[in-house]
Amino acid sequence: MSGAELIGIISGIISIVDASLKIYEAVEDTSGLPRCFRNVAARLPVVQDTLETARATLEEEEGGEGEGEEEDKEDKEELQRVKSRDALVKILESCYDKATVLNKTLQTIMPKQGTSKTKRYVTAIKMFPAADKIESLMNGILNDVHVLAANHSVKSATRTQVNELMDMIRNMKAEKREPLYFGRRATVALCNMGRGSQFVYDGQGNQNVSMGTGVQFNGTSTAPLHITLTGT
Repeated sequence: MSGAELIGIISGIISIVDASLKIYEAVEDTSGLPRCFRNVAARLPVVQDTLETARATLEEEEGGEGEGEEEDKEDKEELQRVKSRDALVKILESCYDKATVLNKTLQTIMPKQGTSKTKRYVTAIKMFPAADKIESLMNGILNDVHVLAANHSVKSATRTQVNELMDMIRNMKAEKREPLYFGRRATVALCNMGRGSQFVYDGQGNQNVSMGTGVQFNGTSTAPLHITLTGT
């Protein structure tokens, strides 16, 4: 696998990431968006910067491959680099696919410029089912780019970039998506507007309810239980 082919795939990913950032930047008010969408916008610039660094390094290597070309082909280190780049192609192709799906998802669900408040509210609600998908795609992209940045055959990213990517991956694993609606934590309301009883239990263990006139026996036992009922 030549460096030129890798450069082509990386350039494609950069273009898609740039388009995704523009979709987010076009939104007039992002305060009501689910947190994962804001996280994507914060992480994509790091992905873009790392990819651009890798591309620049590969372009430099491509420009200096003329000297000693025959000797380099026999060099074990060069052969290892070729094998490593072949593996990188599969990873980057997968990254390209994830970035494409992410971009299409953002195009579909992000509120367009000039959208009314009512429509923005409806759009925000529709975003929540896609939140898990967005997080999964972003996590996959970060992992793929981290593999590229840390790969010895590219040797492009600085240690700061590699560490920053790792921190983002750890943070995504640690974060638990909260169902937020326009910046507020979702709550549960329980109401009974009709006749009859309402039983609510929000804890652990058993809930035992008897509404009749008979006998109710509650409890757990591992021994035999004998009950005798006699008439009065």
